[in-house]
Amino acid sequence: TRTNPDPKAKTSEAFTGFIVDADTPGVTVGRKEWNMGQRCADTRGITFENVVVPKKNLVGAEGKGFILAMSAFDLTRPPVACSAVGLAQRALDEATQYSLQRASFGRPIARHQAVQFMLADMVIGINT
Repeated sequence: TRTNPDPKAKTSEAFTGFIVDADTPGVTVGRKEWNMGQRCADTRGITFENVVVPKKNLVGAEGKGFILAMSAFDLTRPPVACSAVGLAQRALDEATQYSLQRASFGRPIARHQAVQFMLADMVIGINT
């Protein structure tokens, strides 16, 4: 949460981490967002209006919340990237299988140049 209202404050020093219970007065939890390929990620918007948080709920030092959040991202970036590559590979596998089974004009659509280009673009996207 931004705890330094000065718009000129350094981002790295303007935020503080807190633990706040969802049933705290003034906390509104939004609807669950739809995360394609990440159904287990419970992503929601949270609104805080005049929420009072006791000092004991502070996470880390005051003004160090941004650094704390960024360090958490450092831990989650590799598995998220691996999941994205795995999902893309599965999509390519499914598309390839489908293109070999589905026929158009008397032959599998995998033999049509336009479909081959699409599959090739998928391969390039996965490998670069």
